[in-house]
This record gives sequence, C-alpha cells and structure tokens, in this order.
Amino acid sequence: MELKCKCTVPVFSIRSIAFPLILRAVRRARGRFVKWEQKKLLGVGLKVIAPTGQYDPAKLINWGTNRWSFKPELGYSQAWGKWVLDAYTGVWFFTKNPEFWSHNVNYHGTRSQSQNPVAAFEGHLSYDFKPRLWVSLNRLTLASEPRCQSR
Repeated sequence: MELKCKCTVPVFSIRSIAFPLILRAVRRARGRFVKWEQKKLLGVGLKVIAPTGQYDPAKLINWGTNRWSFKPELGYSQAWGKWVLDAYTGVWFFTKNPEFWSHNVNYHGTRSQSQNPVAAFEGHLSYDFKPRLWVSLNRLTLASEPRCQSR
C-alpha cells in the first residue's frame, strides 16, 4: 500500500511584504520630512576598509593595500538660518602589511609596513541660496607619519 500526499505551501517574498509597508511609511512621513528644519545634529560612525584588491608584494604601487583600516568618527552639524556648519573628526587606524615591497630586484628580503594612526578633521561652512543650490568653504586636515621596517 502506497500513500501519496501533495502539499502546497504559500510562498511569500520579502519584497511582496516589505515594499507596501515601506511605501506606506514614506507616504505618512513625507509631510514631516518636508517640514523638518535642521538645528543641531550629532552623530558617530565607523568606517572599515578590508584588504581587498590585487596585491603583489614585489611591486611598490598596488590596487590593494594588504591591510585593514578602521576609522571611528564623530560628526556635528548646526544650522543658523541659511548658514550650515558641518564638522567631522576621527582617527584612522591601520594593521600591519607584512609583505610591503618585498622579494623584488631592489630588495630580496621581506619588509613590513606599519603606520601610526592618522588624525583627520573635516569642516564645511555653507550658505544655502535655495533648495539644491549652495556655496561652501571646505577644509580637510590629516596628520600622520608612516613607517617602513625591514625584517
């Protein structure tokens, strides 16, 4: 005796459920976004760069860096009428590149590259003439001192 069973399970995709909910939320919030005026904003962030890309330790210039990079960052923004001040500060941290410009015609051994943290400050002072039209003064400052060590 053989039993055969045919079951059907309804299939829902994330898009079919989420899209109408997102669209409904945007429609409800549109009025609040249009009326919103910036005052003071404070934010934090973390940038992470993975060691991706092609890397050849025998070449001085490469597409990849063969090391991780991290930048915790703090941002501040304040508006006074049509003037807006934005300021960001953070510090880049780097892991060691154990195969920096090694095993080549100029140097047959292995050397590593390490780098001190890089302090970064970025500032913008802008004036808004009308929506999507502004002028801005910008400043970017970086401070560091790289090291290259032979093993």
